[in-house]
Amino acid sequence: MSEMITQKYCLIDPIKTGQRIKQKLDMNHLQVKDLAKMMSVSQQSVYKWIKGDTLPSLDNAVLLCSILNTTLDSIIIKSVVYEYQIEDIYVREDILESAFYTASSVNIS
Repeated sequence: MSEMITQKYCLIDPIKTGQRIKQKLDMNHLQVKDLAKMMSVSQQSVYKWIKGDTLPSLDNAVLLCSILNTTLDSIIIKSVVYEYQIEDIYVREDILESAFYTASSVNIS
């Protein structure tokens, strides 16, 4: 079985980003309710960001950075993801795909 990296890309890590938001809140002596009020969002939204359930929209992320007096790069934590191509899997997918076309081309009356 041979294996090779086909692509490398970055994703935002919501859990680490949430931890960073919480850290910045603490550093600025702000509570969730205060931040929510300043941003005109619900407290539940801020809690979801902190827990890593969701990420703030781009508009909210920029506003968040302005309120916390920090940069977007210091809030948004990225993780690098590698995508691998394994030849055996692609061979099996090709076989299944051709078997599917063969079966679907049969006319059953």
